[in-house]
Amino acid sequence: MKYMSYYEENGRITKNDYRRIEKTLQEEAPDKFERMLLRKMEFVNVEGYISRDEELPRYYLCRKTKENHEEFLYLEKKNVQNGVVYKYCCTLTREECQAVMDGNIVWMQEHEHPLVRDLYRQMTINGLELGGLKEYERKVYQSKKDSRIVFDERIQRIIGKHVTLFEEEGMRVDCLFGHQVHISYRRDKTIPRMIANMVQNQEQVSEDFAFA
Repeated sequence: MKYMSYYEENGRITKNDYRRIEKTLQEEAPDKFERMLLRKMEFVNVEGYISRDEELPRYYLCRKTKENHEEFLYLEKKNVQNGVVYKYCCTLTREECQAVMDGNIVWMQEHEHPLVRDLYRQMTINGLELGGLKEYERKVYQSKKDSRIVFDERIQRIIGKHVTLFEEEGMRVDCLFGHQVHISYRRDKTIPRMIANMVQNQEQVSEDFAFA
């Protein structure tokens, strides 16, 4: 299981400002950009309610497709405490993702990843189920070893009766105005060496952006 913790600042800029920033960054270090298409299905309670309390964990089923068509499927757990974003991720197979979307979850209770078992408890005890799908056209710039800039050129909700991570059909609703780009600056939170050594054997810090 991979985890990351970081401080995050979010905002929106115009597409003209984005193009100027992108041009400057491309000239400085063109190899530090990664483009991806990210699809995320959030788990909600049975009434379709999503808590806005950032300290409560939120769960997502995710599909990331890189520019070279390499694909990552993973489960994500995210929450915010004292201004720090904590994110835990574990990879899933396509068959496992499909099983969750089909409502077949019994296998999750004995899965090797604790995050999958955690979600199983949330689904059976607290009634979490898959909700809507969002799609992000994203570009990530690794500005320094411990910080990166995330640009979402397009964010859309995909609405439909049979919307899944793998289906392209559905009505698309833009979440950004036509002239806007969402920007996020993320700076990794370092943890004391003693604690890092304690968790090293159980969890792996994610140093790439396979999990966006």
